Amino acid sequence: MKKLLLIALTLTLGALSLQAQTIPNQRWQMRRRGVTVMPNESAKINTIGGDVDINTKFIPELDFTYFFTKNIAAELILG
Repeated sequence: MKKLLLIALTLTLGALSLQAQTIPNQRWQMRRRGVTVMPNESAKINTIGGDVDINTKFIPELDFTYFFTKNIAAELILG
């Protein structure tokens, strides 16, 4: 259920990003996105007797883009 919710959220945010890119002649652009890190590994450190906890993380992201020309832009990513 949790994975399904993450996939739905990612697709929704992706659709919002596509809509934001269709506005012509706009110098500033703001996008909200999310990144999910889902590792398939686990680790056990035997030499020092430790253990590593590897789990799934969701990282929200906000970015601002300023277009100098139609094809050249600078981007600030906050995540």
